[in-house]
Amino acid sequence: MFFEKAEKVTIDGTTYEISNGAMVDMWNCKSALIDIYNFLQPDMMEQNRDMNTYTSWKKELIKLLKEWDKVYVKHIKATYPEMSGYHANAMKPLTLLIEANLNFHKLNLMMESPTEVVPEFRFKALEVEFCKYFTGVCDILKEFGTLNNPYDIKQMLHVLKIEHWEKVRPFEFYMTPLKQAITKVRSSLLEMNRLGHLRIKYVIEKNEELAKEIDVMVQKDMVAQLLVGNELKQDQFRFMYDTVKIIYDSALQTKLVNLHDKKNEAIESTVIPELIAFKSLLRIRDIQLRKYREAKEAK
Repeated sequence: MFFEKAEKVTIDGTTYEISNGAMVDMWNCKSALIDIYNFLQPDMMEQNRDMNTYTSWKKELIKLLKEWDKVYVKHIKATYPEMSGYHANAMKPLTLLIEANLNFHKLNLMMESPTEVVPEFRFKALEVEFCKYFTGVCDILKEFGTLNNPYDIKQMLHVLKIEHWEKVRPFEFYMTPLKQAITKVRSSLLEMNRLGHLRIKYVIEKNEELAKEIDVMVQKDMVAQLLVGNELKQDQFRFMYDTVKIIYDSALQTKLVNLHDKKNEAIESTVIPELIAFKSLLRIRDIQLRKYREAKEAK
């Protein structure tokens, strides 16, 4: 992997100084590669190669390949350690996340096995590590990439721990897309691990497919946090859903699902608010009655 010809290269806020020897070696390597590419370009091959010129064409190709081998071996011995160190450091936030995701994935598989017993402290430790490195990559994508929305990886995972959320219809509707988005990102990280570091772009925000998947995940998480981010929101959301469902299950169903029609404005402006207010009063009454009974039993 070669940088452009420059004395300094800045990647994700970190500036790397390139030695003169490394610049010369990289330039020679790229020039040798371009010479081979141009020589093997189909249009050039059609013009320069036929049965009469094949032998000389082959000799010229071997000459170019030997020249490439010569300059690349020199690069490997002299300046590759310098460049490799820069690449490894630039990729470090992503490679750490890939490793943390792999460890977390293996632990999840162990937890799914009926024969394995996973200590809680181990799960927490790997989850903290995963959140830490995932947040680091998101920080880079926010500062140098296209990620614009707020994110909290720890809170995002916490929401998915809501007990039996799959069985609560309003929760399931908004949290399933979030779970699917997280699974997609984690699957991409596992695939990156399978393919190896040579298939990963060392400028993290240039991994555009991963960046898009993370952006979608964050958008889904914003909706989930707004509706079920804490116990109060969960209770309010469930209350709103149960209340509006009364209208949906009534003769007003058609009008409810067609709120865009001006004839049905009363449903949104009057019926829903008044029904919510009425159900809220009933809820308050039930709480007061329960407190009264508890106080009476305590005597």
